[in-house]
Amino acid sequence: MVGIVTDKDIFKVILNDQNLIPSLLSEKLLIQSKLAYDQLGQYWLSNILRGQ
Repeated sequence: MVGIVTDKDIFKVILNDQNLIPSLLSEKLLIQSKLAYDQLGQYWLSNILRGQ
């Protein structure tokens, strides 16, 4: 094993490539992935508050 991919790693990729966001925001996907989107929002907010 080389490493472990965490939700934070995925969120960093999404935040660094804003072009991915529209493709991730389909209504069907939002319903199926509510927990992941909640976590993304929390991660995004925590980075804004830390000034990153």
